[in-house]
Amino acid sequence: MTKTVTVALVLCLNVGTEPPNTPKTANNVRKISGYEIISGTGNSKLSQKIANTLQKNFERLQPRARYRLICDSTTEDVRKLLIGIRRSARDDRVLMYFNGFGVPPPTENGEIWVFDKNITKYIPLNILDLMAWMNGPSVYIWDMHMAGRVPDGMTNFSSSNLKDYLQERKKQHERKMQQEREHPTGYHDDFSNLSINEQIKAFEKWKNESIHFAACGKEEYLPVYDEVWTDIFTQCLTYPVQTSLFVHLFHHPELRERYGMGLIEVIPGDLNNRKTLLGELNWVFTAITDTIAYTAFSKEIFSKYFRTDLLVASLFRSFLLASRVMESFHCTAISVPSLPNTSRHELWRAWDHALDMCLMKLNESKQQHGFQYWKHGPGQEIFTSTHMKHDILVKLTPVEKNSEYEYQFSTFFMEQMTAFEVWLRYNDSENFEPQQLPVLLQVLLSQAHRVRALELLARFLDVGEEAVKSALVVGCFPYVVKLLQCSTPELKPWLAFIWAKILAVCPEKGEELLVEARFQYFIDLLKDKSISLNFKMVLAFVLSNLIMHGNVVSKQLFIDNNFLSICVELFSHDDISKANILKLWLLISLGRLWADYNEARWQAIRAVGYDKVMDFLDDDMPEIRAAAIFALGCLIKNKSLNNEHATVVDQDICVKVCEKGTFDGSELVRSELIVAAQWFIMDFETHFVSLFSNLSTSANNRRSRSSNSFTNESGFYNSNYGVSSSSYIPSSAVSLPDVERSSKGNMLKQLLNRSASFLKSNGRSELRTINEKSSRKESCSSVNTMGDDSSEDSSINNRIRESLKYQVLGQISVLTENTFNDPYERIWLSMLRLTLDPVKKIENMALDIFTFIKQKHEDAIFSSRRKISTTSVESSLYALQTNGSNRLSANNTLSTSYRDKLMQSMGSQIDQNGEISTSKTNATFEIGSPGNGILPKRIRQISQCSNRSEAENENLREDGCSNSPDRYDFEISSRGSSVYTPKRKMFEKANTLYKVKETTEEPSNNIQKQIVSTNFIEKCTNKFKEPILDSLNMGWYGDESTSDSDSASLDRSIDILKIISSKNDSTTTPIANFVTQPIVDSSRPTDWASQAFRSLLQTGKKDASKLKEGVVKCDKMKFFLNTQRRIHCLAFSTIRPYLYCCDGSSIRIIDWEKPVDKTTSINSIDSRTVKVINNKNDVYSCADVSKLMVINVTTREMVVSGTNEGMFKVFDPGYDRHSANFESSKNISGGPVIIKEGHIYDQSYEEYPKMITASFIFNEQDRIGGNKKDQASCNTTFYEWDQNDGVLIATGNVSCIRLWDMQTEKTKRDIEFKSSKIRHISCMASNLENNSIACGSRDGLIRLYDVRMPYNKGNPCVTTLKSDMSAIIGISLVPTSSGMLMVSGCQDGEIKIYDPRSFTEPLIEYDVYNDYINFNNNISASQKSNMNPNKFFSSPPPKSFVSQKLSLKNLFVQASNGIIGCITDAATCHLYDVNEKSIITNLRLPDTLRKSANMYGEFHSNRILYACYGGTGYLTCHNI
Repeated sequence: MTKTVTVALVLCLNVGTEPPNTPKTANNVRKISGYEIISGTGNSKLSQKIANTLQKNFERLQPRARYRLICDSTTEDVRKLLIGIRRSARDDRVLMYFNGFGVPPPTENGEIWVFDKNITKYIPLNILDLMAWMNGPSVYIWDMHMAGRVPDGMTNFSSSNLKDYLQERKKQHERKMQQEREHPTGYHDDFSNLSINEQIKAFEKWKNESIHFAACGKEEYLPVYDEVWTDIFTQCLTYPVQTSLFVHLFHHPELRERYGMGLIEVIPGDLNNRKTLLGELNWVFTAITDTIAYTAFSKEIFSKYFRTDLLVASLFRSFLLASRVMESFHCTAISVPSLPNTSRHELWRAWDHALDMCLMKLNESKQQHGFQYWKHGPGQEIFTSTHMKHDILVKLTPVEKNSEYEYQFSTFFMEQMTAFEVWLRYNDSENFEPQQLPVLLQVLLSQAHRVRALELLARFLDVGEEAVKSALVVGCFPYVVKLLQCSTPELKPWLAFIWAKILAVCPEKGEELLVEARFQYFIDLLKDKSISLNFKMVLAFVLSNLIMHGNVVSKQLFIDNNFLSICVELFSHDDISKANILKLWLLISLGRLWADYNEARWQAIRAVGYDKVMDFLDDDMPEIRAAAIFALGCLIKNKSLNNEHATVVDQDICVKVCEKGTFDGSELVRSELIVAAQWFIMDFETHFVSLFSNLSTSANNRRSRSSNSFTNESGFYNSNYGVSSSSYIPSSAVSLPDVERSSKGNMLKQLLNRSASFLKSNGRSELRTINEKSSRKESCSSVNTMGDDSSEDSSINNRIRESLKYQVLGQISVLTENTFNDPYERIWLSMLRLTLDPVKKIENMALDIFTFIKQKHEDAIFSSRRKISTTSVESSLYALQTNGSNRLSANNTLSTSYRDKLMQSMGSQIDQNGEISTSKTNATFEIGSPGNGILPKRIRQISQCSNRSEAENENLREDGCSNSPDRYDFEISSRGSSVYTPKRKMFEKANTLYKVKETTEEPSNNIQKQIVSTNFIEKCTNKFKEPILDSLNMGWYGDESTSDSDSASLDRSIDILKIISSKNDSTTTPIANFVTQPIVDSSRPTDWASQAFRSLLQTGKKDASKLKEGVVKCDKMKFFLNTQRRIHCLAFSTIRPYLYCCDGSSIRIIDWEKPVDKTTSINSIDSRTVKVINNKNDVYSCADVSKLMVINVTTREMVVSGTNEGMFKVFDPGYDRHSANFESSKNISGGPVIIKEGHIYDQSYEEYPKMITASFIFNEQDRIGGNKKDQASCNTTFYEWDQNDGVLIATGNVSCIRLWDMQTEKTKRDIEFKSSKIRHISCMASNLENNSIACGSRDGLIRLYDVRMPYNKGNPCVTTLKSDMSAIIGISLVPTSSGMLMVSGCQDGEIKIYDPRSFTEPLIEYDVYNDYINFNNNISASQKSNMNPNKFFSSPPPKSFVSQKLSLKNLFVQASNGIIGCITDAATCHLYDVNEKSIITNLRLPDTLRKSANMYGEFHSNRILYACYGGTGYLTCHNI
């Protein structure tokens, strides 16, 4: 940072002599710096007095600068002065002030005038000489007539003139050097020794670094008045307050008559004492000019000229005043760089008001101390004289004289703070530059208003990231650094919060806190038990950022202050569960402290501090679970030797983390698990490489044995045997228990056999089949194309990924077959399972870990083979050279092809003479090899991943590698040893059992490069860039006292000590979803959503009433769509005219309100599709979607899809909250893009529709029963959603009913079945408002459960209903005013309605078979549609069919209006009333649906609208 350290004052006054070509005053008297200079009366000492006065004025601006002055100078004097100050200043800035009121105005070329030695002549001084003497960053002040010519000449010189000047100057320099050689005088000029081009570049640089202030324009004369100072411009720059008062009185004659001009000379106080009148006025002046500059200039100009240098900032502030003053005298002040005109800025009125108030106070002070008054007459009337032109008597009320005058402070700052508070309350979020912000920083200098100013600053920083940047530009940082020395208790909370906001935006500012132990300020606050836990999250965030700076010295400071003990004590606090964000940042702080610092790690091990961290692996908040894994991952991250104790601890930690995190419902936790486990895997790399080798061998052997049973007589694989595309692997195999169970069954054997055949056939034909099936599954979802399948690179990547997946499955099958206790196997199995994760990001990260170990394994194999073959290569070469083999060419060298083949197959280095070279050379390897020159890495192609014999692989390496297109060259060592990163030596004896001898110096540069990473910490930090004061209960918005009166609330000061007191912890609401997007949106609906929902309820109730009364029928077909694929499930959006329709691989959003195209009978589904959500699973988890649920219907609408295998996904379609339309993609500022080996892990933009999360709800539950031959086809899962509790309820062929909390992404509770015989559940319904869940089964039983009962103790269900009904196909719990009703339907066509809390007998019964008979008899009258029915319906079925017993296919209920719907196998739909026994509507569906084995229906939640669909690829929608 450049500072002004030296000031040169050059005065050319020649007192008593008027220069030519300058205007003169009427009485030939000039006023300069308070001294009157009368023309014709010379005084040699007067110039020196004026110079001394000017120096004192400049010293007020910068007292630490060095000042040098000369009067009536010559050219040589100026040269010596400027060269001398530049030599002392070096590279710092210097200031030159030139007062030329005793010389003529500058020439048109900008030359200024000085004197000769006798002061008898005017000598021109070239401005380029001045620049050469100043020679660096400079500030020039020109106060003279026509002063604008000088900066114009110094900044706008032409290149030709400069070149001519430099050439002439070089000639003069050469002449002087010649004279110096003849007569040495000590002359030297380094600048002239440079070349002309270098000198030109130097002048250009000096021109750009120069700052100029000129009193007037190029053709302007300064004001000439008897009362006005001639150097009024200089007075504005150096004495701005008194000059402002003078000009204010000069331009307002009425004030001058009232107060007199002499009042200015007696202003009491000191400029540096803000408690005096002069000091307070100077304080106000600084605040106003800073505000004008901040609002009028760009941030670059403001930061560069108003915040970097104290003297330059003072000059620029005063120049704003000078510009206004000179304009009032019809002159234009000039500055370089040029600044916008601010003379008419609105804040100057505030300055004029401050001047008026100052004059009033001066007058009051004068009257209090010096005015004499008397009594006249009995009426106590007082008369006095005035300052008017004629003395008169004025009648006044009696005034009692005070012996002591009490100074009244200005209200300027209080008014500005009130205005700033109003701006904060009602600001526009897009505007982050309130004009009161610079004033607020000035208020921080006042102890009386400091607390309120800090509060307002904290609230401003809480607005957002741009607010923090604006505050830093204004210059708040030096203030908050110095305030750390203040011990006022009320300041500490606000100051800590301000630091947290600054560090969130600019982490590098934290280095200031590590200086002089300033961080101790926050350590003490963190230990203070009187501060609430909720507020301590701010302190934890600050300390975490300080640890992040990461050198050993800073970490040692935290160890010396027992930071670990402080964290453990806070973790043990009774109310820690209410301070989620505090836990989060304490865990992150510990992780950063432990990372790469063994002293901290050993402290954690000795104190067993990590055990307290492991307790948070079961926390309800996903971010805290992720932070705990992050901290533990940093603890096991080690790059040094270790001993047995540390190894056991690390194994313990890593195994526990894998057990907890592998099946966690949050993708945030699972991704952090991979990042944490990678350090353990890299540390024990040799163990995992050995384990990988053993698993691969076992898997290959299994494939070889199993593939024999699937070959035909010719020995080729029988492709017709393969399982269906939906059975490549059951999705349950992705979850742990099902993989373990199915590994013993037939399904996984089929999978492994398929993988064996895949590998045996080089994978190309099978991959082509898989790609074709995948493309067919995506044929209906072309709107959301996720990649270009025609791309060759994409095809290669897909083949590599498929190859890796099959290897993963083979290793999982081996590991899950046997009971094991090896921690390495447990950890590796967790990584293998995560490669099958439904979230693509996690899958890619786990595959990176798998690929890393696979490469190490192949490198070790390749290196060992190269070592073994070195001897044979040497002997072969020797034989070739001695026997004259035909492979040697005429110049006695190996042929190129043979040498290349040897190099490629053996990995040896052969020089041009056929010798084995020990030096480094280029060797060729395949895709995946690094170019670091240290470790050869190779990924084999798909054709090389098969279960071939060793001889086959050798032949491929010799014959195929040279023709491989996927090769590149890099340097390797010829030693042939496999080089690994430094690893731990297990069970090595150490000097002590608890601590290894290690130095506490800086960490070694041999830091392992991480394989995968996330931006979890960055996301947590970004949360502090958002408004969080409300969550800390520090906001005025939630204070009830603010509702009394707005005027009172604006002036109040919050008792911050009471707000952050630990007594308020009980009222604190924990913050949830600190990083992740909340799935359950509990925010307030928008006005549009609320109005739409209310209107929907009214319309639905009205239409339902008409329908039940028989006024209308619900048999009108709204549309008939050909979906081209089987529809699995659908759901209606509540307040938007959309229908979600899932065909297994995609979810289509259909506009059901769109008018029908009457030109065609059956419309294509594409005609109504507005958006497609890609829901495709890969070939390993391609279970079809069985349920769609719409959540957050009035806020942030999302859709949840669930499969029969228990995998659910949450999608955000991207609706606009204020309409039924979709939002466009939103950019997120500051979000980094992390790309690892082609995978995008985190994106800086949001693109809709997008997947929010995905997981397996029964991740650790075993499936019960089913077909052992095809276990994937028998798994069933039923889902229900409860919006009020944010709970997803699921059951199926498992041993419990699970309530899954979507907010915490973990199991809320399980309702365990009492008997293991409970199976074959066929349907489920829930009503958590009445604490009830009902399950129907295939044996005709209905079981009702109360969620409040402890079923984990084996308690039976509340009610069991048994009737003569067959399998229950549908059930629903309908809320009523008195409780609820339960509707159930059986396969035999009976529908019964129960009051489950009162009776076991049904209240109402419906026989669908009888209703169908009656309907069939009147089919001709009922078969009506608004479209041509002949194309959809056939003639009525024959009587023989009618006489058969009817069966129900589906039961669906609209709970809001109490309507039951059912579909029969005769393709008829019947609607019934829940409350009264009444048949509402009978409808015959199109015959295209009858061909389907399964038919389903779904109601709109409120509208009288329902859709029917089946497996034939047709969809109908009906309304009234």
